[in-house]
Amino acid sequence: MLSDRGDVIADTWYAEALGLPSLDTAAAGWVRWLANRGPVGRGLALWWLGRRKRVVVTTLTGASNRVLLLMMRLSRRPTPQLVLLEFIPVIGAEARAAWRGGADSRTRALASDAFWRLVVRPVLKRRLLAAQTPTEWEAERFARLFELPAQRFRHVPWLSTTGQGPMPSQDGRSGVLASGRAACDWEAVFAAADGQPWPLTVVCSRSDEPTVRRLNRDQRATVLCEISREQHERLMRSAAVYLLALRDASVSTGQVRLAEAVAAGTAVVASDVPGLAGYLEPGRTALVYRPGDGAGARAAIARLYAEPELRSSIALAAWERSQAWTRDRYLEAIGELVDGAIGSPADP
Repeated sequence: MLSDRGDVIADTWYAEALGLPSLDTAAAGWVRWLANRGPVGRGLALWWLGRRKRVVVTTLTGASNRVLLLMMRLSRRPTPQLVLLEFIPVIGAEARAAWRGGADSRTRALASDAFWRLVVRPVLKRRLLAAQTPTEWEAERFARLFELPAQRFRHVPWLSTTGQGPMPSQDGRSGVLASGRAACDWEAVFAAADGQPWPLTVVCSRSDEPTVRRLNRDQRATVLCEISREQHERLMRSAAVYLLALRDASVSTGQVRLAEAVAAGTAVVASDVPGLAGYLEPGRTALVYRPGDGAGARAAIARLYAEPELRSSIALAAWERSQAWTRDRYLEAIGELVDGAIGSPADP
């Protein structure tokens, strides 16, 4: 691999998964100490080591990577250049939704917008070698948005399942689970549950909890906040239906939640948003409804409850489809993207 050369350093789980030289193995002495001091320290350590490398491979998300981008913006050094995986910027509809969320949310939205305009855009213009987009339509959109050559944005879909082994049993399942941290349409979730007999469990982020508690004022749902991955997996495996209620955002969203539902063998009802384009087949691997249409979501869930055979066939079709795009194949495609980018310097 080209990435075996000494001019690359990587962070996040991709470093180990792809066999790339990583921050954790390269850091020593005070730099190792700094890397273990939380996200800010990790971002500073990655920038410090990356100064003497040609390429840094990491993701766009996470506080440590925001620190890395800030330091790159302040630095006059021409290196390192960037390969950014999971390129999912919080812009457009997502930023507007944050603005509607109240004073604290508006402050965060303003800060995020300023960071994108003053830091991220200039860094990408100067340093981006390649970025992975989880959906095909995003590649063209981001090329226009950031005024960069289209070939810098490479479409590699997220893996179709997070699990291994046989499909979990459908026996003993009950209730509907809705969960998520980004682009969640909680209004549609509670509208779908209105007057229905099935149990509803909602798992939300800390920032969404006030909204969820307000919508749940009649105690219709069991509400959990910031639970462990293991607990979420147990809830997913026990649910009869997973409701993937997403706002019509302008970026990828929901793909990890969909993969987790598929791995758990749980039938999915999902809002038909662009972020899921290519990840499901309406009517075959999931039932879909128009974004924001709580009544449509309710009807889809009612149909799955009324037709257990349909519920099982949808879960099975989604699980079988996922076997064509496993973790190994996903990482192979990401490795090809990284090697291709490292071997091809950015256009001036």
